[in-house]
Amino acid sequence: MAERKRKVPRKTNAQLAATGSNIRFEAPKSARKPKPRVARVIVEEVNPVGGFFQFLREYAVVGLAVGFIIGLQAQVLVKQLVASFIDPAFQLFFGKSLQARTFTLHFRDHFANFGWGAFVYNLLSFFFVLAAIYAIVKIFSLDKLDKPAKTD
Repeated sequence: MAERKRKVPRKTNAQLAATGSNIRFEAPKSARKPKPRVARVIVEEVNPVGGFFQFLREYAVVGLAVGFIIGLQAQVLVKQLVASFIDPAFQLFFGKSLQARTFTLHFRDHFANFGWGAFVYNLLSFFFVLAAIYAIVKIFSLDKLDKPAKTD
């Protein structure tokens, strides 16, 4: 009968180091070639000012700021239109007391004041401002600014 060789378990490098033995490193016994070690250097230009300008361009922040400023100026113009023309016209037709007009409802021991004059005043003011803006847009032909010219 043939003798069998008994396999002796090999100790790992960590086990050998723990027992105080010499550590042995062996070369790999593979025919495979090692991967070449290639260092890649990626250089990105770090320019915080350039990044800021790119952000401004990408999100159209300048256009948004210009639109916001124009909107604020339009609000000032409309407020002045109301104060200069619409308020005096309302005072002429309704007197100075339209905003102060109220009515009171009583129910058992409770009562409530309803300021209907202020609501009517603001509603009429809204319609007058709307009519004034419509007239300005039509007089100066501002509604035709955004339509592109047809080329045939």
